Amino acid sequence: MMSFAIITGLFILGIWFSETKPRIMGRQPVPTEFNENKSKRKDFKNQRKEYIKNMHRAHPDVDWVKMDAESRKIRTDKVRKLREELSLSRDDGLLNNQFEQISRDLSGVWNERGSNNLSGRIRTSEIDWENELIYCASSGGNIWRGSLEGENWTSLNDYMQITGITMLRVVYFENTRRLLIGSGEHFYYTDDDGVTLEESTGLEFLSGYGSLKRSVVRENDNEIFLLVNEGSGSWNEVAAIYQSIDFGQSFTKILTLDYSAGLSSSQGSGHFDIWTPRYFDGDVYLLNDNDFYRVTENDGLEFVGVIPASDIGDNLLTGGMGTNYPFFYAHVNGRIYHSQNGGSTWIDKGNSPQWYFSINSFNSSNINRENIYWGGMESFRSTNSGSNWTLVNNWWDYYGSEETKLHADIPEIRFFLDSEYNEVALIGTDGGLYFSDDGLQTVQNLSMSGLGVSQYYSTYTKKTEPFHLYAGAQDQGFQRSLYPEDEVLNFEQSISGDYGHLVSGDGGETIWCNYPGFTMYYPNPLTNTGGETIDFPGSGHLWLAPLMADPYDGTKAYLGGGGLSGGNHLFHLSMGGWSLSYEEESYSFNGTVSAMAFSPLEPEHRYVLTSGGSFYHSSDDGINWQKTIGFNGPSSHYFYGSTIWASENTPEKLIIGGSGYSNSPVYISYNHGASFEPLNDGLPNTLVYKLTGTPNDQYFFAATEVGPYVYISDDDNWSDLSGISAPDQTYWTVEYIPELNTARFATYGRGIWDFVLELNSEISGDVNFDEMVNIQDIILLVNFVLGIEEPTSPQLSAGDINGDDFLNIQDIIATINIILYR
Repeated sequence: MMSFAIITGLFILGIWFSETKPRIMGRQPVPTEFNENKSKRKDFKNQRKEYIKNMHRAHPDVDWVKMDAESRKIRTDKVRKLREELSLSRDDGLLNNQFEQISRDLSGVWNERGSNNLSGRIRTSEIDWENELIYCASSGGNIWRGSLEGENWTSLNDYMQITGITMLRVVYFENTRRLLIGSGEHFYYTDDDGVTLEESTGLEFLSGYGSLKRSVVRENDNEIFLLVNEGSGSWNEVAAIYQSIDFGQSFTKILTLDYSAGLSSSQGSGHFDIWTPRYFDGDVYLLNDNDFYRVTENDGLEFVGVIPASDIGDNLLTGGMGTNYPFFYAHVNGRIYHSQNGGSTWIDKGNSPQWYFSINSFNSSNINRENIYWGGMESFRSTNSGSNWTLVNNWWDYYGSEETKLHADIPEIRFFLDSEYNEVALIGTDGGLYFSDDGLQTVQNLSMSGLGVSQYYSTYTKKTEPFHLYAGAQDQGFQRSLYPEDEVLNFEQSISGDYGHLVSGDGGETIWCNYPGFTMYYPNPLTNTGGETIDFPGSGHLWLAPLMADPYDGTKAYLGGGGLSGGNHLFHLSMGGWSLSYEEESYSFNGTVSAMAFSPLEPEHRYVLTSGGSFYHSSDDGINWQKTIGFNGPSSHYFYGSTIWASENTPEKLIIGGSGYSNSPVYISYNHGASFEPLNDGLPNTLVYKLTGTPNDQYFFAATEVGPYVYISDDDNWSDLSGISAPDQTYWTVEYIPELNTARFATYGRGIWDFVLELNSEISGDVNFDEMVNIQDIILLVNFVLGIEEPTSPQLSAGDINGDDFLNIQDIIATINIILYR
């Protein structure tokens, strides 16, 4: 099979001598996802989603989504309470870099590290012209506020993630300025820019078996209409419309879109869409496959016209206001239809220019009935109502022209009118937010500084000074930040695409990493624009297959995967001369390899986990393998995308983690994996993506679906490490850097965050953790002793001065003595 490097080299030469030359910095190889037929790129994206979904394996009777939501709510409720208490007790409000007391002996500070300049996916946006502000929502579930120029970006809800946001809207009524937030499973509102978030009532079904497709606000009365699914799965989906007449505080169903509304069948929301004009008085309209309706004043449906569609499903609706009538564009199963007379008659405009990225990727001008826009992998515009399409820019044009060219993947194109009816657009991409005031003829990147929404799979920090930081991102490629300082860092992207499992056998002098479909080796990651690559050999690998450094040779690594002729093998990769080569190991495991590791104390000892939860150990550098007997019961059937960490201090000791919804998320072994016991006290049932530990085994760190956790050996349990400063996110990876005394976490939507440990820093008697002992601590101790308030574990530790594991009058007296005789 011709190697990926040769194929991409020929591809680049072919384009280079064509009329449209790709301007890719450093002549980096074109990503696999582009080499595939464009129609298959959506399948590529779906493989990513399926990979992430499958990582959360659980017993069929277990609802892992609900379990994570409950675990996250417990955390966020606690954090919100702490933030409120801190806000009341401090004049300077809530600050970043807040000192966090995790336990008696563990404290530290969270520091955001970036990326400052390479943003991730922006799902939707809003402009508040009156206050000259932009709001946008990231894929990580954060709402950001910045200026019209893209400056002074601030995350408004780090304390509470809201995933799947599809609508932001600022409304004014009476003396209130309200921000509305619509997502797939919730509807929220805030009157104080996110300091407090309130959830609307009447939509409780959404977080169970339902979903929200579209949210619109009628201009003349600010009434809100939602198109939702009631039920899940094609067998019981029924679309419905809900309405709020109190600016989002509560919702009531006004229409079930089935026979009772006069429709010919009962269908899910994929066969419907709703629209109402943004800046003009108007009605709410409903698209149902090839039928078009108006929602009446008495909550009924009035038939308007028929769309000449020969097929049905996959419905999207957009439009604007013309001189006499509203105009509409409908997307029905891959084709676009246009009406200039309020929906009475429609013209077939042909196939869409590409697959669409999200429901917000298809939009028109608010006032010009000829201007329509489309977003898929790339963005397209038409000035003749879809008869012809113009590509805004090729996906590769972004590289080297990040400020003025759109990044690939377009979740939203949305148009806004100012008070003088000048129209501008905001374009959400997988590389941040863009602005245009000329119908996308030109664009300007608004996310070049401070919009910290990067989505990371993996990081690797060089083991010696100056501790260069390398990262693998979702759709923002392999990145590096050289000579990092104590600040939010800028990163350089050396190659596009998705990269993960960064490993090194020589402390970061060279780097190995995986892209879905190939492995890449950087001989010099400081300067290489693209590394040497080799396609995954054979078949049966995970979408983002695991990698392990060779403990003896930095120019070699191990790929966990399938096989050349079936089976589940390891491949020994080698860099030699000018190319990479591989050798298939002979042993075939009983399932897909999901994690690999070796003992740093005894590197001949190797470990493998499979997607079925089986564990294997080799004591001879992987020549022979022994499967752990008895560790193949129900509890281990649900591992996937697993992680292994071997102790740097104690021979034979290791911990493993994975999907923990039907079993413990983490297990520990003291005999090279011959036997395991659960290690889950204090850890919620969730998915553990990555484990690491300190060199002395004092602390283990876990990057999980619901946040960062630390296992404290002296306490023999896990503790939530987030405090009040760390963002509520999915934490995908973690590494411990002893020289920096830092646990470095990377999130899937809020960039990289460091927890810098301050060991043994507890001040006896300082129960409010303001780094001093005073009357405020006495008041808190009295409240604890009287049972008015319940102390946290760190507060109990700091206040228990006599060490009897109780807070009582003796501790109050001892604290008074500390104040008097300090």
